[in-house]
Amino acid sequence: MTLPVNVLRTAGMAWTADPPSDPRVADRFGWHSKSLKALPMKTLGAHLERLEPGRSSCPLHDHLLEEEHFFLLSGELVVRELVGGQGDYREYPLRAGELVCYPPGTGVAHRFYNRSDADAVFLALSDKQWNEVCRYPDSGKVMLRALQQVGTLGEPEAVAAAASAAAAARGVRAVADRPAHVVAAGPERSLDGGVYGRQLSRPAGARAVFINRDRLSPGARSSPLHWHTANEELVYVLEGTPTLRQVREGVEEEVALRPGDVAHWAPGDRVAHQLVNASERDAVVLVIGTDVRGDALALPEAGTVSVAAAGLSGALTATGYWFGE
Repeated sequence: MTLPVNVLRTAGMAWTADPPSDPRVADRFGWHSKSLKALPMKTLGAHLERLEPGRSSCPLHDHLLEEEHFFLLSGELVVRELVGGQGDYREYPLRAGELVCYPPGTGVAHRFYNRSDADAVFLALSDKQWNEVCRYPDSGKVMLRALQQVGTLGEPEAVAAAASAAAAARGVRAVADRPAHVVAAGPERSLDGGVYGRQLSRPAGARAVFINRDRLSPGARSSPLHWHTANEELVYVLEGTPTLRQVREGVEEEVALRPGDVAHWAPGDRVAHQLVNASERDAVVLVIGTDVRGDALALPEAGTVSVAAAGLSGALTATGYWFGE
């Protein structure tokens, strides 16, 4: 079966190995991923990462401008956080089906460890910020994306020594009550027509990216056929075989999706789409997108447009600029 150009079948992709350039740390960090760059994302960042037992993710870091989300697909991770560069590290478990969100500018540095005996696989998501600034409190480095550089603002040896001494002085505190920016796939709410949903990112404090977990019962449709003027969308299939129905330049196409499939729609691409569960078992998907104020939702089969920010919805009839003045 030929897949539409906006669908990527990750289950059939090989894990790409990209070990750290410094061999002294290669056995400490995870470096296997599946890139989703084959999908021409404009405002979203996304990739799959596999973390083997005994390894950790990238070094402890926090973002000033970019919002990060991590959804654990399988296995178990230990999350280490440092709040505001002060006090001890705190640690808590992250389990399959849970999301942890890091809004920008909160000063919560984070890193993941796999202390289990099985691989952990997670989906990493973010909005793209060309001028992102990222800080690494354990080493004193900063990443300046606008300059395409990682370095220290000061003498490297002195900065690294001070950061290392501060890190060595910190304790590690296991916390029983996990912070509010961790959300489990808990109780669903009933949506229209046999669709049940659970918001993940917004309860965790997200402002730039929305992530919802939706369950489609047999015969259900995810939404009316639609496309967005400003929001970029991804759908990641967790369970089942929903059928993707979309209309591209007047041509209708359908394809049965599988677990691990990712479908993508760029903002303003005018590819109207919906999911239909034509199978006899539930289908579960992650619905991911940017949260742009002023986005207009076009519903071609209904012949209407909806602008949530303005509280307006209806058939859009063109007029002259001076009409009614």
